[in-house]
Amino acid sequence: MRQRSSGYRSFGASESINHARTDNALSAAPETVNEAQTLLSQAEKAQNSGDKAQAIRLANEAKVDGDLADATAQGAKAHQAAQAVNSDIGALQQTTAPNR
Repeated sequence: MRQRSSGYRSFGASESINHARTDNALSAAPETVNEAQTLLSQAEKAQNSGDKAQAIRLANEAKVDGDLADATAQGAKAHQAAQAVNSDIGALQQTTAPNR
């Protein structure tokens, strides 16, 4: 199997951005997703113009932003889940509290 030679793809920037979108990062961190997509587009342009070093740098930045957006979305999901658990605990405590 031959390894791809395109610089920006080898860093997983596209995959990172797509994964963030799948995890609803457009809701949790829209600016970060948009920045990642912009950086990826710039990386593709740099690659197409032959500036491999710039393409790699921009792709790395895009991947980091994609990962950050994904982590932000995951954090938002965890926060919502914690709130639901706390709400359920409160409801259980009210139903099991002795009547006074």
